[in-house]
Amino acid sequence: MNTTGHRAVCLLAGVAAMLCAASVKAEDSPSWQVVGVQGLVQVVIVPKEQARDFSAYQVQLAKLCPPERTCFVNFYENTSAVKAELPLPDAIANQPAARFRRSMKNGAELFQWSCRVAENPNDAQCF
Repeated sequence: MNTTGHRAVCLLAGVAAMLCAASVKAEDSPSWQVVGVQGLVQVVIVPKEQARDFSAYQVQLAKLCPPERTCFVNFYENTSAVKAELPLPDAIANQPAARFRRSMKNGAELFQWSCRVAENPNDAQCF
């Protein structure tokens, strides 16, 4: 095998290892509850211990949003443990964690943290 082929195999092995690690992490983690859909937007409850873990969101988005499709997801925490239903109770609605937007029509994709959970709340990317 030439050097380029060896590098490609190593790169693929590295990507596979990362995907396996993310899969194991997701299986070992608390469940993310899909509360329902409002229009095109899926509403999801994030386990408190994963609210600031970007890789955990990536795992969930891979499950919730088929590739090459428009997808909108709003993520919330439920630290009060109230019943999660639509419309969201204020105790949940007041605890946004993140939001994801992918528009195939506009060719755009955006993940934003809530300023409430963002590491740097002054970041222009938080809402």
